Amino acid sequence: MTAVRAWSRLVRSFVAVPALFAAIAFLLAIGALQVDIGDRGLSDLVVRILPPVNPDTARTLLSVIAGSMMTVLSLVYSLTLIVFTLAAGNIGPRLIERFTNDRTTQVTAGLLVGTFVYAIIVLSRIDAEVVPRSATFGALLLTATTLVSLIIFIRSVAERVSIDNEIGRVSAQLVAELEKIASHEGTEELAIEDYRGGGESHAVKSTGSGYVTTLDGPAICSAAGEADAFVEMTIGLGEFVIKGQEIAVVTGVAGIGDLEHAIPRAVILDRRRTSEADAEFSVHLLVEIAMRALSPGVNDSYTAIACIDQLTAALALPLRGYAPPPLHKDSDGQPRLWLDGVSVETLVGTAVHPMRRASAGNVTVTLRLVRAIDRLAGVTHASHHPLLAKHLGLIFDDVRREIANDSDREELETAIAAGLGKLNDGGG
Repeated sequence: MTAVRAWSRLVRSFVAVPALFAAIAFLLAIGALQVDIGDRGLSDLVVRILPPVNPDTARTLLSVIAGSMMTVLSLVYSLTLIVFTLAAGNIGPRLIERFTNDRTTQVTAGLLVGTFVYAIIVLSRIDAEVVPRSATFGALLLTATTLVSLIIFIRSVAERVSIDNEIGRVSAQLVAELEKIASHEGTEELAIEDYRGGGESHAVKSTGSGYVTTLDGPAICSAAGEADAFVEMTIGLGEFVIKGQEIAVVTGVAGIGDLEHAIPRAVILDRRRTSEADAEFSVHLLVEIAMRALSPGVNDSYTAIACIDQLTAALALPLRGYAPPPLHKDSDGQPRLWLDGVSVETLVGTAVHPMRRASAGNVTVTLRLVRAIDRLAGVTHASHHPLLAKHLGLIFDDVRREIANDSDREELETAIAAGLGKLNDGGG
């Protein structure tokens, strides 16, 4: 699991894609040169199809291509650094990793590096007697492709610095993560007491410190099945654990055995939290953007409103009752693992509490937050009505305390009353 994760990060890095393109360009250059000076039949075909090229002209052309590729590559990385700076200052520092994973930037850099490598290799084979025509025209084709990619890159940069676009991207990832873990088969209530094994319980300790970025449920189920035990995880994705902290409790067996080592191996810790398979972190990202926008130095209410709107689209899924099941079984269908995923209460609280506190006194944003909860009330499962009513009650308390203008306070109270009425009537 650790090796897969390391490989995944390498593939998404700024190094992997340019290195891959450079290797492909090297092979293309060797292949094109083989066509020109290797196989006699292919060489004669190239001579008949392509116009002749003067050695000096070919040398000058390839030199210009190679030099310009390096110049443009420095420009691409400079623009990328500017985007990083703007993103960290205007959107949020924890979003920088999303920019480094942008495939458009990586592919553009890769094409620039690849075209440079191709031109250098072909240039080294030009002399007074040998002018590789197909390889030279191949450099022109690569240059044209790179220019198209550069135009797409510039358009992508213009879109990435738009805060509304980035809010939409974070929201789309959040919805995708919630879709992965959602269970659309029902909301059956399960009690862990019905599955715990008898006898003494055994605590499993963490062997390291960091954020829980991956929990390999199938591996834990398999190990628990071999030991004929039941495992209750006491931590979840996104939590920070320290070395020696309890991370699981094993029941149903006399001794903990190999589970003492198998369970910590299935829990991947990292020094930073990421949005991969961690829906709550994506909620944090949207809330961070909103709170930064509501800070006195920025005072951008409409960015906060955009975050609220996107959060409602994401929270609608778990509020419908599609919560991830906590019980996991092994390959034989035996219950082996209890792992509480991200709860609806946690997701809603993570989104609403900071927004409510940050927007207290801001009539525009508070009203949008109330109407967002009212919108959610129309689609939420009946079991979650008290949760939304609780948040509306907290907002009502803030309104009574923070809003001095009678007209504004009345408008907000009317909106809150409408939401509570919908919840009390059973939603939509």
